Amino acid sequence: MITFKNITFKYQNNIILNKISFEINQGDFICLYGDNGSGKTTLSMMLMGLFKPTSGEIFIKNKPIISKEDANLLMKKSGIIFQNIDNQFVYSEVKRDLAFSLENKNLSFEEMDKIILNKVKEHKIEELLPKKINVLSGGEKQKVALVEFDIDSKELLILDESFSMLDPQNIKHFSSLLKYLKDKNKTVILISHDLTFPKNDISWKFLKIENKKVITYENENEFLKKNLSNFKEKSFREILSFQQKYNLKYSFEPKIIANQIKTIKEGKNEN
Repeated sequence: MITFKNITFKYQNNIILNKISFEINQGDFICLYGDNGSGKTTLSMMLMGLFKPTSGEIFIKNKPIISKEDANLLMKKSGIIFQNIDNQFVYSEVKRDLAFSLENKNLSFEEMDKIILNKVKEHKIEELLPKKINVLSGGEKQKVALVEFDIDSKELLILDESFSMLDPQNIKHFSSLLKYLKDKNKTVILISHDLTFPKNDISWKFLKIENKKVITYENENEFLKKNLSNFKEKSFREILSFQQKYNLKYSFEPKIIANQIKTIKEGKNEN
């Protein structure tokens, strides 16, 4: 779907990303992991066609992105849900904002209304349609943002720390959101510092930005195993050390960890 080949990005002569290469396939679910200032936002902006690399090549379905028109292809295929969800919306009303991506498609008002109504029913947010954006909760705003992405028929969704600020109820919604996107064969890139986000039985790849480079890991277990001693958080190191000691699956998911502790206490060492 999207290939980065020897991409370098400089800002005011400072190298942010240096000769990075990786590939994203249709339907991939990817966690983009790295320290603050490592270049995660820069990388996501290039994926959306908003930043042009200093050197190297970006391909979309084997077609090189060269001109401004080519970059528009990335923008048309990509969407983002911001960490600060209030930056997401153009208009003050839910229905008006949902119509935003349809306005330039020469559709009649009747056609737009039909599309919007079908999508809010599919996502079960009919009750939000007549409301103002500013009265919605954070989780409700996230739901509206997802419907906008769906209405616009984009293929790649970037979630910028979308899990970190949610309460338990909306974490359940976030988990169902991931399943919905997987069932639709969408491609998802989750920018996250919190590795406890619900994996929802989805196979995740990991892209780690370190020292201006990108390292690709094919699954969570490989990522955690290779970075066992690199996590700054003491709690992360303790969990991984426990799992390593008892030859258990590497994971930060609370349910998995709880089951592992229960298994060890009961004297059953099962991977």
